[in-house]
Amino acid sequence: MLFGDLLYLHSMSSAIAGRSFRMLEIMADVTTRMIEGELIQNDCLFNMDTTRKDYFDIQERKTALLFSGCTETGAVLAARPAEDCQAMARYGLEIGRAFQLVDDLLDYTSTEAEMGKPVFSDLHEGKLTLPMLTLLERAPEEARAIIGRIWANGEKVPISPADEKALRDLLDRHDALAETRDLARKASEAATLALRPVEGDKGTRKLLLDIPDILLARSN
Repeated sequence: MLFGDLLYLHSMSSAIAGRSFRMLEIMADVTTRMIEGELIQNDCLFNMDTTRKDYFDIQERKTALLFSGCTETGAVLAARPAEDCQAMARYGLEIGRAFQLVDDLLDYTSTEAEMGKPVFSDLHEGKLTLPMLTLLERAPEEARAIIGRIWANGEKVPISPADEKALRDLLDRHDALAETRDLARKASEAATLALRPVEGDKGTRKLLLDIPDILLARSN
């Protein structure tokens, strides 16, 4: 009996050690990717030649992979099968993408009262997110002139009402927000799809399935 107990304790400690090692791997990878994202973003600040690849690289490293690491960690700690851990990692990755896209969208569609921070704050800080990259593709001369003026004034000078209105008019006229909204919707749908093979507590599952809808509701 004692020998059997020792074998059980050994198997349990090995499983816990395995989970702990996986946790360290996740945290190390997320930390590395976030640092990479920060470095890429620093290189792109106040740079009108920022590309879509730059934008998606930053989004993936600074947001999506962080969310992915968090959701996978929960599955690892719960000792779920490897397939469930992978599914939860995918779920978090897509939620992270949707979250960042919606956040970037709100910077151009919300008011300061709704956001709790000045509108166009990303642009003011020298960051070109997808809505503005789209506008630069569709109305390069007009967009560059306004962006250049805002950046030349410096971060301490608020964006003028005239420039804010001009940018909003351009975004609307060139339908520059539609792609960001559509990609957010697709990422939310992909997150929901990732959960299909995962079984578990019904209440927890419902909560996880509600999150994509809540994110999308913010963008309306």
